[in-house]
Amino acid sequence: MMPQRLCILPLVALLAGFSGCSSTSQITTVDTLKVGLATAETLADVYVKLPLCGSPPCHTPEAVEQIAKADQVAFDAIQAASKGAASGQTVDLTAAQSALVAFQGLVTAYMPPPSKGAAP
Repeated sequence: MMPQRLCILPLVALLAGFSGCSSTSQITTVDTLKVGLATAETLADVYVKLPLCGSPPCHTPEAVEQIAKADQVAFDAIQAASKGAASGQTVDLTAAQSALVAFQGLVTAYMPPPSKGAAP
């Protein structure tokens, strides 16, 4: 099992190869973006469920607010790309990819490092 901080990095590399695709490829790319969003949201949920800061590992309300905003931006961008790709339009996926990468980066930046003795 990959450490939580590294589990979304392979997805970022995969997404980089999908820009400027045909309609079928765009739908596949959008589906990949949706999986990446779900993965980052799962990790964000882990962070939010940490106790309020007092002693680590913990979360801060400010970080939770930033994560929620970035999640919404990524969700909206991916939904817009999904609607365009599903209708057969050629869609510029750059905004959706960038929003997802920003959200993933924010989540991984706030996640505490794995505890010693945790499975790699």
